[in-house]
Amino acid sequence: IGVIKCQVMMGKLDDAEQQLEFLNEIQASMGKSTELLYLGALLSWRQKGNREDSVKALDATVQQLVEQTKEMVPSFGFYATFNPQFLLEIIREYLQHCPTEPSDPTDPPSPYTEKALKPLELLVKNVPGSIEGQLLFAKAKYISGELETAQHTINNCIRLDPTFAEAHLVAAQIAYQQDNFAAASQSLQQALSLDFEVRDWPQYNLLKAHVYTSQGDFDEALVVLEHALGLAKASKGGAADKSGARQERINEQDHVSIYLELSQVHLRMKNVTAAQEIIQEAMSEFKRSKEEGRITIANAMVTAKRDVDQALGILRSVPPSSQYFLKAKAQMAHIYLHQRNNKRAFAKCYEELVEAYPSVSSYMFLGEAYMNIQEPEKAIAAFEKALAMDPNDADLASKIGQALVTTHDYNKAVVYYRNAVASDPNKTFLRHDLAHLYWRLGSYDKAEQTLKEAFNQRKQQVEDVAGTMDKVKSMLLLAKVHKSASDMKSAVDDLIQ
Repeated sequence: IGVIKCQVMMGKLDDAEQQLEFLNEIQASMGKSTELLYLGALLSWRQKGNREDSVKALDATVQQLVEQTKEMVPSFGFYATFNPQFLLEIIREYLQHCPTEPSDPTDPPSPYTEKALKPLELLVKNVPGSIEGQLLFAKAKYISGELETAQHTINNCIRLDPTFAEAHLVAAQIAYQQDNFAAASQSLQQALSLDFEVRDWPQYNLLKAHVYTSQGDFDEALVVLEHALGLAKASKGGAADKSGARQERINEQDHVSIYLELSQVHLRMKNVTAAQEIIQEAMSEFKRSKEEGRITIANAMVTAKRDVDQALGILRSVPPSSQYFLKAKAQMAHIYLHQRNNKRAFAKCYEELVEAYPSVSSYMFLGEAYMNIQEPEKAIAAFEKALAMDPNDADLASKIGQALVTTHDYNKAVVYYRNAVASDPNKTFLRHDLAHLYWRLGSYDKAEQTLKEAFNQRKQQVEDVAGTMDKVKSMLLLAKVHKSASDMKSAVDDLIQ
């Protein structure tokens, strides 16, 4: 098994396949071991490029590992079977197939992040001192968009090992997503000071370029991205660097992200021709790949700078069967609203989306589109259809309440919020919305009572980062209520707490 793994790592995939087939034949009567399943996953992806088969083999590996250890108590035997290092390898293999950044709502969903989180949760539960496990857990939560949990986890990781450069890089990614560009820049510098090799990591260069762009320093962003693109081209296929060491093969998504970010920087510098040239190179490089749809949409948005009709034509060419159909419709809507100032065509894009895919997310986008063009009654109807499909979605309930407030139907909004809170008392933010509405209406006693109910509800739950943030938000709102009620002493006490 060790020989086969070495052959896979060295790129001798045909030899590894022959050895694996031989071992599978020998163990056919006993069933495949976790190690053989894992090696099969490696070969499915590295040799055949078959993501689905690879992930299925990883799922089977994790399932078998869970079955082997579920009846065991923590002991030497448990940890020998559980094999944390092996589990880390499985998790890293899953994460190869995940996005590297939090998804935009219009991006196609990725099931692989959720799959990676299953073994990660097992690992951090049973081996909480695993620094690499904490790092990967933070990464997965970051990709999932759970930034507070990701930040708490990565801070814990850095506390365990302040010299871990990759942890500082993840901290920089989280800070950037939170629009804290100074903290992102500081974490990037810290990562570089700990390990100079991070200069050759795609995520480091992408993030550094993002920070430069956010600060308006487009020339520096251009330099960083051109350097990153050169590294990506050199590493594709595992080319050797000047020292003779093999470079790590770049993730396809990161490679495309470098092209797209480089194109965007050229656009910000008003160099449309250069932006189009970069996109055309990317289209040629990744033709018929899973990233082709993403590049097609980027091409349309660059084309829109010169020819709106042609850009719309490119977006219309994305078929409903494409995983990027939703994103294409969203970008068409953006062009209609911001470049054509055509509100009717803007809304029609989302209406067509609902016709093609009548899902919760489609109705949510339609509702938000109606809100953008000041048609709250239609928005409420769309949100209610989404809520009928997913009655437990408190976010939808909140959106309907906000839409009712926009129509100035305050009494109906109050009733709606009260019913939503009654159906799920644990949704603290619904109580916040209701308390804020009472405060706006001058019903200070009711606002105070609603917030106190939120405090009492929180006491029944386990204290965590999200709970602490909810408590702070509630105290700030309560201070506002007391101040408006001319109870300055209580307002000061609220702020002190």
